[in-house]
Amino acid sequence: MIHQTFPLGTWFADIVQFGKMEAGKPLNYILFVHANSRYSLLVSASLERSYEPDVFEYFDKSKSTEVWLRALKAINKQYGPIKYLITDLEPAFSSGQSNLYYQQNNIQHTAINVTNDGHTRLSILDRVVRTLRDMIYNAKAYETNIDHLREIMYVYN
Repeated sequence: MIHQTFPLGTWFADIVQFGKMEAGKPLNYILFVHANSRYSLLVSASLERSYEPDVFEYFDKSKSTEVWLRALKAINKQYGPIKYLITDLEPAFSSGQSNLYYQQNNIQHTAINVTNDGHTRLSILDRVVRTLRDMIYNAKAYETNIDHLREIMYVYN
């Protein structure tokens, strides 16, 4: 099958790293990919600024449940209701607080164990990450910052 069709409101999500280290920590982003259109969004999970309702946001702890839920709420509000969410087993995605949010908002969450299932069930997400990394490399944006990523995401979408 070349292209699989998913139910409306299906999104993939993962925590990815792009760019240089900041304060000794990698620049983490939460990547959302719409399952059917492949429209992709990055939400920054780096240090520096407080939460703002923009696609690019900064938070204190890059892999915490709080960061994940803030990003999920922003995407849910800005891009319509998320009905189905497919992620890996990142602790923030599968925490009790996250599961409660999914239940309260009628989101069917599927957590994929990448060691058992390989990355085949998350291949859409993996392909977007590889494409974005290639675009960053080809743009010679080794010192990737938020402005470079905005441009790259604009071109990608």
